[in-house]
Amino acid sequence: IRYSCIKLGALIATVNLGCLTAHLAEGVMPVVTPIAKLRGDHDQPLNINGDIAAGAIATSLGGNLILLTDVPGVVNKYGMVIRYMDRSLYQEVVSEGSISSGMLPKLEAGFRVLDAGGKVGICQPEGLLDFFTDNPQGTLLSKKSEKEMKIIQKKREFERTSREINDLDAQEKMVSDSLFQYHNMLRYWLAVNVPGWKSRYGFPTKEEV
Repeated sequence: IRYSCIKLGALIATVNLGCLTAHLAEGVMPVVTPIAKLRGDHDQPLNINGDIAAGAIATSLGGNLILLTDVPGVVNKYGMVIRYMDRSLYQEVVSEGSISSGMLPKLEAGFRVLDAGGKVGICQPEGLLDFFTDNPQGTLLSKKSEKEMKIIQKKREFERTSREINDLDAQEKMVSDSLFQYHNMLRYWLAVNVPGWKSRYGFPTKEEV
């Protein structure tokens, strides 16, 4: 492919899934070069942004999308990583000018996959496996706001630590100070940030536990 051809860009109209699904069915992981061609009888090769191509493939397959980058995730104007991002927050940080040009196509592709029902994460390579846990690294795109996602995560953690404390209590084992303090910290955070939230576990003292 001539260098001048590489400079030609395009938007994706359709994705030919035949080759991809055949390889996936055989347990083979395809490596895709994002080069396309014009519709019709044209032989002109077109360069497709890799993030946009990955998003289109994920959407067509009905799958999830992990976009790897050399930064911890999407950051706000203060340089802090945004753990959960919905469209409202996306528009906000774009208007602030805090998103780099290289991150924009990742987010554009990611929200298309999200709209199609997929799960989308943007992280560094070392955070890849965490994407499949309840505590993904980097930035996770969501239809819910960052605060709503944080509440969900805190509730999950509270339920987990509550079960752990109850199990230890049933076995007449000692509850560590660190676990007890973390559990109480979660309970306090939820009581402050979730209107009407009440713990079914009450507010026991260390001695009661």
